[in-house]
Amino acid sequence: MTQNDDLKAIARILALTFTKNYDEAERVLAWAYEKDRKEEEEARTLMNDNVARVAVPPVEYGEILNLWNVTMARCIPKVRDLSGKRKENVKRRVFEMGGWPNALKQMGECFRKLNDSDFCNGKTGWTASFDWFFANGTNWRKVLEGNYDNRREKTQLDALSENIAMADAYYEQRFGNPGAGANGNPAGSREDGPDEQ
Repeated sequence: MTQNDDLKAIARILALTFTKNYDEAERVLAWAYEKDRKEEEEARTLMNDNVARVAVPPVEYGEILNLWNVTMARCIPKVRDLSGKRKENVKRRVFEMGGWPNALKQMGECFRKLNDSDFCNGKTGWTASFDWFFANGTNWRKVLEGNYDNRREKTQLDALSENIAMADAYYEQRFGNPGAGANGNPAGSREDGPDEQ
């Protein structure tokens, strides 16, 4: 039994106790349940009317188009117009982003990230586009999460590590000793170094 069933059973017992007649108790309960049902229905109708009256801001397609075109200063193509399919995709992404005011903020951030991204601006031969960004619910999330952000600049330590790795690879290729490196041969290898042959 659910909690609601328990309450109904208790109400039945109380109604029977006060009326001393089972048929009379059932009529009282039917009247009470009908009254509760009507009150719930009226409350639900009122709530739905209030929700319908709340103005949902429409999607400002022109504002999105302008934001895209102003932000994209590198290789990503600008957009001339929004067709029916584009508008449908934009509307879906706006809904996923939490409605118009939130979506506009997130789009601004995403568009800046796209413009700054070397990957999305053709460094690998591929260029992001308006249609790609709005095509599905995954692309904009990846952009917002930083999946296409440029990686950090190389430090001097990174450059030094790369040079050591290149030197190790050179010694291995030239002398065929995988353990040999720029710092010399490991213990147990040939006595003379690569330059002493």
